[in-house]
Amino acid sequence: MNNNGIFNKLFPFLMIALLLLLMVHPNQVFAEGEYPVEEPNDEVLVDEDIIEEQTGEQTTLEEVPAQEEGMLAEEISSNDDEDDPVCEEETTEIEVTVEENDLREIVAELNEADAVLTDGEGNLVSLASNEAVEALTSSDPWFIGSDGKTYRYYPPNAVLPIDCEKDTVVCTESATPIQDAIDNEYSEGTTIHIEAGEYEEQILITKSLTLDSKAGAIIRAPAGAVSSYQFPESANRWEPVVMVNGYDNVINVNIYGLTIDGGNRQPTSGFRSAGILLRNVEGNVIGNTVKNMYQDGAETFGISVYGNSDLNIGENSISGYSRGGITVNGDNGDLPDPTAKIYENTVTGPGMDVPVHWAPNGIQIGWGASGDIIGNDVSGNSCNDTDWSGSGIIVAAADDVTVADNNVHHNEIGISVIGDIFYGTQDTAERTSILSNRVANNHWGITIQDLSVDTQIVENEITANVVDGIDVNWTHGLEYEPTNTTIQGNMIYGNNLSGAADSGGLWVKLTKDEVVSALYNYWGCDGGPGTPGCDLIVGQGQVSYTPWLIDPDADHVFESSDGTGNYVDNCPATYNPDQKDSDGDGIGDACDVNPTPYTPTPVYKPKSTVVVTSTNERGHATAGATLRAGQSVVFEFNVETSDAFKEEARKEARKAVDNLKGISNEERGAALSFIELLIDEPAEVTVEIPADAASEGSQITVQHEADANLLPAELKDVVFLGSLLAIEGVDTAGEEIKEFDKEVTISFLLPEGLIIPTGMDLAIQYYDKDAGTWATMPLVVEGGVASFNTAQIGIYALVLI
Repeated sequence: MNNNGIFNKLFPFLMIALLLLLMVHPNQVFAEGEYPVEEPNDEVLVDEDIIEEQTGEQTTLEEVPAQEEGMLAEEISSNDDEDDPVCEEETTEIEVTVEENDLREIVAELNEADAVLTDGEGNLVSLASNEAVEALTSSDPWFIGSDGKTYRYYPPNAVLPIDCEKDTVVCTESATPIQDAIDNEYSEGTTIHIEAGEYEEQILITKSLTLDSKAGAIIRAPAGAVSSYQFPESANRWEPVVMVNGYDNVINVNIYGLTIDGGNRQPTSGFRSAGILLRNVEGNVIGNTVKNMYQDGAETFGISVYGNSDLNIGENSISGYSRGGITVNGDNGDLPDPTAKIYENTVTGPGMDVPVHWAPNGIQIGWGASGDIIGNDVSGNSCNDTDWSGSGIIVAAADDVTVADNNVHHNEIGISVIGDIFYGTQDTAERTSILSNRVANNHWGITIQDLSVDTQIVENEITANVVDGIDVNWTHGLEYEPTNTTIQGNMIYGNNLSGAADSGGLWVKLTKDEVVSALYNYWGCDGGPGTPGCDLIVGQGQVSYTPWLIDPDADHVFESSDGTGNYVDNCPATYNPDQKDSDGDGIGDACDVNPTPYTPTPVYKPKSTVVVTSTNERGHATAGATLRAGQSVVFEFNVETSDAFKEEARKEARKAVDNLKGISNEERGAALSFIELLIDEPAEVTVEIPADAASEGSQITVQHEADANLLPAELKDVVFLGSLLAIEGVDTAGEEIKEFDKEVTISFLLPEGLIIPTGMDLAIQYYDKDAGTWATMPLVVEGGVASFNTAQIGIYALVLI
């Protein structure tokens, strides 16, 4: 490849950039086989007088530090690995002796000696390449503006980016390059790319855009004075590192991959600080790191959300705060409140038993806000105060929040639910669902406190907590005591590591006629609460805990102590957590002494057309077919919904279950567990139209919907189960078909292990368009398939009744 053109144009600054890069980022430049951390003597030798004349500085390669802070952890690990095969390659010492000022020959000799850069993946890049030239120029934020031009911002005294001479590129020197890129009149709606490097700036975003950062892009809080902000939803004044504020509008902002380093900066007395503060924003905050916000005595946060916001906050690492890791708060009044899905974050507080002024909370949704807290790892939130406690996850005066699949450990309180007993509104925290979390090694596992209503604690593992596994109690007066708490299907064992007589798996403090429903839980042994090996139920108040769950074979597949509740282990005395049952006789393979070979019964089916369709993330799909003489048509719908839609469906289901009349709390809990399994694993739907069910050439369309909001009319005293079918037909004359000539079969393949709650049934509701009402039709459930036959063309909904 001919590189003379590149040298003629770029050599005056190429060598200077190389030397500057060696001074600032020595780990980026290697001769082949060299790793400066391991081999500081295997280096390129360059005449120092030439360097001094060209740069005006007295610099030698020996003065370059061997390792800079910006070096990736993976690179450090690789350099320290004596077995790394790259480190064993023969190194080459290059000695360059040329006439003064002939920098082009220096670069040429380096190229001939195969001196190289490495890219972000460790691949070798020749110095005499455009990639090398790009790498040797300064890191800079850049974006393609709405006017089609590329805008680059570079720090003072930096090497000019290589494409600045082009008419389509605008380059600007700036001491605050990220902020200046944001403020550019052509940046709205664009993506600003932030290259690896350190930027000491306070950022303000007031318009829609995306910040997309490469690994190693760090925004450091300025050490000196910064701007502060106040807004109606908070009584406090804030000094954030990154402020995103839509003011009177809602803006769309995405922040990806940034590291926010607060530098443990002390905010102004009485002010709060945050790594990222968002108000009136929709969008995503994903894959970021917020650290070093901590100042004991000051209120500091990782990510905080206010106002009319709707955000996905996921896969972030939050640490070094004193007050809150991720907080989503309403105004406790009439202003719009935020909602957020908070998922798969790692949130680490100051630590257990660390004396701090404020009670830190890892993740909080509060004061009228809403959202879901899913799949996070939360630890280290403790206050060590006699009056206040830090919580890993807290729901405070917020309704319909789901807390699921989190690992909550080594906090003062693992998960806490409480209403507003602090600010005088007495707002409740209603319908919190605490599902499938691991809550371990906290002082208290889960606490349900004042003004908590209709809290569901289902299928969690609650173990090794120092005091209690679960507390249900009032703290500010019996008139505030929590009501209608359901605890079901949990593993509650090995709690009360303190050994206190008044502590255990469940502690209650209730003085009214309130009864805590704690049926069908495993307490650590088969004898039930209070027997040797089982956790205790202690305190003052009524608890209904019989029947409980037992596990004789210790495979965590439970049966109930009295055989009720649809808890079945197909080998109760033999360890078989997979419950495999090859012959389908109800006896697991692990204990089936007479397995029956499974031989399916041949079923004749006429020639048919099969239409297979997968739904979108909200369970919507439409399929159609033309009927042919003597040929049947089968529509198969594979229902696949997103996690976000599943959470919406759970909320709708909880409301519907709450509205069911004439059932007990136990039955409500069983119904909710049944519905949530069906939401997680939707039924596959099949519509079989037999041959000659309508005239040849007729067009049949079948539409599937999973969204309850698309029902043509409200369902009464039943719960929608996520399958709405609308069947339409038109004959060759264009006339609407209202009824098939033969019955069609509609079937729902139910998820394995789904057990219909005792006293309830699956059913089909048919919508009568003329009357505007629903009518119930019988449904046959056999072998994991629910089906019915009908000749009527119209709208059908699968329900629990």
